[in-house]
Amino acid sequence: MNMKRESKFGAKARAVKAALAVAAVLVAGGAYADEIPTRTWTDATGDHRWENNDNWDTLLTGSNPDCDNIFPAGRDWEVVVETTSYYHSLQLPEGSGTVTFKGAGQLRADSSAYIQVG
Repeated sequence: MNMKRESKFGAKARAVKAALAVAAVLVAGGAYADEIPTRTWTDATGDHRWENNDNWDTLLTGSNPDCDNIFPAGRDWEVVVETTSYYHSLQLPEGSGTVTFKGAGQLRADSSAYIQVG
């Protein structure tokens, strides 16, 4: 009886190891590379704070490093950065106005970050 239990646990352990190995291959192979979330600045609260989730059209936090950040065209934007925040990209579509960053915080780029204008 004891041997049957060991073999059941052994089979479960092998299944878990196999699942982890598949997940590692998918991640290492870039299976999720094209799934960078996008969010658009709305400044809905009017407080201009980068870190305020209510100023974005999604629920991602202001410091999410794996995020493409879009500032809509057609007007100027003032953005206050109060902490250290990260970004993957800053995008200003054609027709964008000026985006002015203020505050005592920092915006830091991730290793593959870019700024796109137009």
